[in-house]
This record gives sequence, structure tokens and C-alpha cells, in this order.
Amino acid sequence: MVTETRNRKKDAEEKTLRVRVVGTVDEDPVAGAMRALDKGDRPDRSYGLTLETEAQINEVLNDRNLELIRTVAREDVESIRDLARRLDRDVRQVHDAVTELETLGLVELKDEGKRKRPTVWYDRITVDIPVAV
Repeated sequence: MVTETRNRKKDAEEKTLRVRVVGTVDEDPVAGAMRALDKGDRPDRSYGLTLETEAQINEVLNDRNLELIRTVAREDVESIRDLARRLDRDVRQVHDAVTELETLGLVELKDEGKRKRPTVWYDRITVDIPVAV
């Protein structure tokens, strides 16, 4: 299968999605940003998803979802149907997965006529799991 890969500018700011678990985060990113603002500093940009349990990391970032996210990030996907074709999966299953990821803010759906084009806004995902809490 021939796929089209997007060219990203090398000098563009890389956006990282940071996944955290409630209760295991060293510092609340919102509280840190507020402290920086109080001091007159500019807070670091932070893009994040906070989950309730560590088990949810595996549910959200399972192999099939990561393959879906990578395909959206790397290829010029035109619609959910096109994404399903590229992944060689059932359209309904891909639609359900995209809808769940959209609810979590991991995928955006852009209306383009009758189609909805899946997109992602980040280039990398990092997962924070403190082990000595």
C-alpha cells in the first residue's frame, strides 16, 4: 500500500501530549502555571491528559489506538472511512475508536462537507508514572 506522509517543518515547535495519572503527579500543571504567572513569568506550555488509574493508560494507549493515532499524525487521512481503509479495519470499529479518542481530546474531527477528517495536534506522547511516591 502506498501512503502519503506529511512533511513537518523541522523548525516548528514540537507539541507533546503528557499523560498523567491522578494522585501520582508530582505537581499539578495548572498550579505550576499559576505560580509562574504570579511571579510575572511566562508558564511553560503544557498539553495533557489526566487519567484516574494507571490501568486506563493501557486502555487509552493500547496498540490499536496508537496505530490509529500514528496513522492520523503521519498520513494525510481524509475521513474516518479513509482511516479505516488505511488501517485495514472495519469502519464502525474505527469510528467508535475515533469517537472515544475525540472525547478524551486525543483526536479532533474537522468537518469537511459530509466528511469528518481526523487530526491530531501533537507530535509526541509522554507518559508520567512516578515509581517512588
